[in-house]
Order: sequence, then structure tokens, then C-alpha cells
Amino acid sequence: MQALILNDDRRAQAATAMALFKRNFQVVTAEDVDTASAYADLGVFDLVVMAERVGDRLSHAVALSAELRNPDVTTMVVTPRADADVDELYDLLPSLYCLLGEDLSPELMAKMAVAGVVGSLAVADRGRSGVDLAGRDAAAGAGAGPDRAVDRTGAMTSAKVAGSDADNRVVVAA
Repeated sequence: MQALILNDDRRAQAATAMALFKRNFQVVTAEDVDTASAYADLGVFDLVVMAERVGDRLSHAVALSAELRNPDVTTMVVTPRADADVDELYDLLPSLYCLLGEDLSPELMAKMAVAGVVGSLAVADRGRSGVDLAGRDAAAGAGAGPDRAVDRTGAMTSAKVAGSDADNRVVVAA
């Protein structure tokens, strides 16, 4: 699995990269939007973890570039925002899996990443292989509780959920 991390906070970037590496991701990191965009244009990534704003620039174009190369990419955006306006990001970025708080642990980010990538591949395979995973998704939703969430693919994750919408997209808080 290939991951691209965009963050200008070197400590957060390194901690996230190590957590993903421990879960068998091959990780590429960038500290600015231009470098990340170049990586996204050249490679095929399964996962993009990016700060919403890097320096004085928004990073949305990086996710869109990665999506052109791999329509099944999973995008996770690290943002301080938690207001109702964040829903616009789901409209802007079709590959957006979840929003993450800046203070979320790298280990939990990595767990969410694995669930998102594996789930994204399973969803993509539905159309290709004719496999019906709806029953599995419904069964996974039965165990959700205050410290557990079901993501868009039906995968169970342990996290505090700050909110969700009708499409079961989650906003995770630390």
C-alpha cells in the first residue's frame, strides 16, 4: 500500500509516517503543496493524509491529483475545523474518507487509514467481482457504540466520533 503524507509540521509528519510504516505502508512525505502535487502526479497512491492548509495554501489540489491517478484512493484530511462548514469538503473531494483532528494520535490515524484503504478496495471490488458485501456491512454496524464508529465501508474503528452525516461519513476527534 502506498501512502502520501502532506504536512508542514515535521514532527507530526514523521510520527504519522512511522505509524503507517508499521502497518506496512510505503510512505512518501512532502512539506509543501507543490512537492506533494508532483508526487501525486507521478505515483499511484492508495492513501493521502494531508493537512488541510500547508503554509498559506489549501491542499485540496493534492487529493484531486491523486484521485486522477487512482479513483479508489482514500483521503484523510487533518484539520482544526469542526464546524458545519466542513461538509463542503466531502462535496469537493470525492475520495475524502474522514476528517481528523490535529491532536489525534498517529497510531489512531494509522488504524483509520488501514480501515479506509482496505474498505475502499473492497468497495471498488464490488463492481468488479460481483461480490455482495451488504450483509457484512450491516452486521458490522450492529456493534457501533460511543467509542466505536462504522465508517462508510462498514469497517469498525475505535475512535471518538465528533459527528457524522446521513452518508455515514465520520469526523474523528481525539
